[in-house]
Amino acid sequence: MGQHVVFEELDRVALVRFHRPEILNALAPETFLELEKVWEELESHPKIRAVILTGEGEKAFVSGADIHALSEMDKPEVASYLKIAHRVLDRIESSPLLSIACLHGYALGGGLELALACDFIFAGDKAQLGFPEVHLALVPGFDAFKRLPQRIGKSQAKRLLLLGNRISAEEAEKIGLVDRLFHLDSLLPSTLLFLEEVLKAPPKLIHTIKRGLHYPDESDHLFTAAFESQEAKKRIEAFLDKKGKVLHAASR
Repeated sequence: MGQHVVFEELDRVALVRFHRPEILNALAPETFLELEKVWEELESHPKIRAVILTGEGEKAFVSGADIHALSEMDKPEVASYLKIAHRVLDRIESSPLLSIACLHGYALGGGLELALACDFIFAGDKAQLGFPEVHLALVPGFDAFKRLPQRIGKSQAKRLLLLGNRISAEEAEKIGLVDRLFHLDSLLPSTLLFLEEVLKAPPKLIHTIKRGLHYPDESDHLFTAAFESQEAKKRIEAFLDKKGKVLHAASR
């Protein structure tokens, strides 16, 4: 069947591509299993700190679940498929790696659910987003019921899920579904520039901030651990030293 997921290293960033353009990068169980293996490799990589997810071809990020594969599954196989998908998306969401979904074309159904598990969603101006499952008398299966209202609120989530219509990247940005909107030609370069700024933060701090947002009750522990780190001590010392020099110069 060939590789469903491929990646390349761009310095501290991994560019991960869904590699099934002939079916608009639709998600089969094998796709999630390959993505899981790639993610495991990237998390153990000594240099990689962030991942950009995108799709092969001009038309789609990910068009959704592989409906042909799904139609041939029995109930236990469907349950297994969903279990694998939940496991992989939960791993992406909780990963120490920062993740950005770059949507250049269709991001529909399961593809949009995949994007929702990432830390950020950036889109090209030609992207189209939506949850068309209702037209097949289906509902989303990869945790859209949890992540979508967290991002855009229950009312907007109901509208998207019940109507099943595609919306433009511009509208998606207005309702908060997309974080940043770029001209298609500048989508990847702009994403890399954004990461260049974000990755100035200490590596462990990114994971700490992600964890704090998911588990706010741990904030005291997370602050104390960060405060006691060698990196914090070094930066605080440098800050105080610089401030002292400025105050000394001002007093002269």
